[in-house]
Amino acid sequence: MNGQFIQSKSNLEEYLANLYPGDQVEIGLKRDNRTMFKNITLLNKDGGIGGAKHEIYHSKFLAADFEIVSKVERTFLQIDNGVKVLDFDARGYFSGFDLPKEFIVTAVNKRSIETPDQLDEISYFLISTFSVILLLNI
Repeated sequence: MNGQFIQSKSNLEEYLANLYPGDQVEIGLKRDNRTMFKNITLLNKDGGIGGAKHEIYHSKFLAADFEIVSKVERTFLQIDNGVKVLDFDARGYFSGFDLPKEFIVTAVNKRSIETPDQLDEISYFLISTFSVILLLNI
């Protein structure tokens, strides 16, 4: 990378830790006894070159913290949308579901969930009308 020989994953992580989204990196690869060089541009978790926004949404009603799943994560998981449950109160609504931290909600009762606000609104409506809630994950 940029003329430096990388021997291990830890060397790669250390090197990349000093770079930022938008930085250009030359990568050399050996394949079939040939050396190839490629120039790449580093991207943030949203697929852009600027600083990535990391917004955490807190729902008082659900007693939980959420964030929108990043573009990079959605691509990796092959999903179109989703809201990640970051944390929840042990006495809050989500504690009854026995969900792991960072569980991703993609839909509630077959309605796509794009934002934490949307999850909060749909949950409030369903809980206040005593409807059954079906959380869908990937």
